[in-house]
Amino acid sequence: MFQYTPPNSVAIRRLIVEDSEDDALLIQECLAEAASLAYESTRSETLAGALQILDREYVDVVLLDLGLPDSQGLQALDTMRAAFRSVPIVVLTGVNDADIGVAAIQRGAQDFLTKAKAQSDSELLVRAIVYAIERRRMEVRDAEMAAVRDIQKRLFPTKAPSVRGFDISGICHPVNSAGGDYFDFLALPDGQLGIVVADVSGHGLGPALVMAELRAYIVGMLNVGRSVDEVLATANRLLFAETSSDIFVTLFLLRLDPIQKNCRWIGAGHNALRVAADGRCEELVATTLPLAVKPRLEVVPSPTISLATGDTLVLCTDGVCEAFSESGETFGMHRAKAILQEHRSSSSLDTANALFRAARAYGGNREQTDDMTIVVVKAVHDEAE
Repeated sequence: MFQYTPPNSVAIRRLIVEDSEDDALLIQECLAEAASLAYESTRSETLAGALQILDREYVDVVLLDLGLPDSQGLQALDTMRAAFRSVPIVVLTGVNDADIGVAAIQRGAQDFLTKAKAQSDSELLVRAIVYAIERRRMEVRDAEMAAVRDIQKRLFPTKAPSVRGFDISGICHPVNSAGGDYFDFLALPDGQLGIVVADVSGHGLGPALVMAELRAYIVGMLNVGRSVDEVLATANRLLFAETSSDIFVTLFLLRLDPIQKNCRWIGAGHNALRVAADGRCEELVATTLPLAVKPRLEVVPSPTISLATGDTLVLCTDGVCEAFSESGETFGMHRAKAILQEHRSSSSLDTANALFRAARAYGGNREQTDDMTIVVVKAVHDEAE
């Protein structure tokens, strides 16, 4: 027996659009016999009545007859789809016509069954209902992901800033088209350049929304003149209050002073890397906890360090170093350092792309399992000096 339990055991609300009382009764009896779904049923004898019900009530699935007093054939499906595109529809008809079934699917029905087949095989009807609901949920989820992806693309910087004495680039490759990684270039109140990379735990729609929220907090507060310390402390408090306990955000915010050619940073559970012109590597370690772990964040800045021509700063999310090989071994910091040392004379964009390609190639045929974001800052010779 096919079994399905709705989330939280909530009864599925079905709307039966059927003018024949006998056929409607048989459909309900078939579903009752299957006994694997809890239902709440509503019936309408006409298309107009069904549209009124959909306008005022939530319905999980519609079982739609194509021969109604006020609508014949696929017109009923077209009208209902045009008015309520998000409602999954299973077409039930007395006409055994494969061409109509194909046309119904092409025009938006989730499934097509003849009444005779549905009445003789109650499990088949249950499957049709369950799959119609689940397919529609997937369509809605995909549409939501596409919308978030579009929003996220607009949030990422379209180009890196042009800063005398520095070559700067950033790239982001999410797992699911929309992810929980974030990077940005920020004009700070003191005239310095802020470069931020952040990673929301997990990936997909939820973390992507948290990422968008975090960016709004940071940019919005900086635009009204708040200091970096205030911005991060406030963002932490808001995220802690508004997200679930399993959500946290690691963040690295670099404060670059192009005039003095130095930098300092705040690392909220997030490290970065400095590669000198001679290949020596130094980790820029975290200075405080990740965001959203505790209601109050102690914002601790690093000491100021000078940058010499040829120095490379690399800010990346853990999706890079934690890329897995087919044998289950991680790419690791040591491999990342080797790539960065090899490309220390390359442009910032070439370096970022080389690191990404190496991490992806290390995974072989495995799918990418985490978002990968890389920002590279290179101190270059300034002809004006």
